[in-house]
Amino acid sequence: MLFSAACFAGVASAVHALAGIIPPFEVAFFRTVLLLFFLLPLLWRSGWSVLRTRQWKLHLFRAMVSVAAMLAWFTALAMMPIAEVTALTFTAPLFATAGAGLILRENGGVRRWAAVLVGFAGTLVILRPGLAAVAPGSAVALLAALFMSAVPLSMKVLSRTDSPATMVL
Repeated sequence: MLFSAACFAGVASAVHALAGIIPPFEVAFFRTVLLLFFLLPLLWRSGWSVLRTRQWKLHLFRAMVSVAAMLAWFTALAMMPIAEVTALTFTAPLFATAGAGLILRENGGVRRWAAVLVGFAGTLVILRPGLAAVAPGSAVALLAALFMSAVPLSMKVLSRTDSPATMVL
């Protein structure tokens, strides 16, 4: 977990530092190509059969929202300070909790919904501490959080039929 958090911070710092030099979409492309090289040994060990699934549409949806989340996150990092982007993307679990209740029909209970509402109220404090307009970077960061929340929701459905290796690859 510590290594993962360090990598997350490193990526955010690198994207933010490169913002004036390399466009966020290009950074996302190279990050994805690099990730492919890390996943090739898993594909080699598992074989091509691991890619078989009956839920290819949901895999496609998950891939699309993952790419959209990454692009929105990288764009937000180029537009505003890392701390603000991070604080706003911490709303992803709030969106995921709401999505689990509304889309997956999970019973969250009153306490969970109250916590989600308090979390979103806190987000409003970050977005508009006074009467200032919401900055475009903030909107992009929230969009990234919304896309990020769709990933675990789709993975929950996919995990019913597909192996972890299939979902990763």
